[in-house]
Amino acid sequence: MNDLNFAGKRFMQAFCLAFLVLASAYMLRGQAAPEAAQNAAIWSAIAAVLFAARVLYNRKNNKPCGLCRDAAD
Repeated sequence: MNDLNFAGKRFMQAFCLAFLVLASAYMLRGQAAPEAAQNAAIWSAIAAVLFAARVLYNRKNNKPCGLCRDAAD
């Protein structure tokens, strides 16, 4: 269960950061806010799933995550 909490936290961090960056970029390019938010949410979810999966893989194989700054258990 601890790994699921860990992965959920990393997923939310990656999702929020990617969403803010992508939504801002889409709106600066001239997209309407609802469309920009929808596109940003889709791509942020994809990126966050990939990031969380890689973090869990590293944790399973006892490799430290340089981006997460977590020591391998």
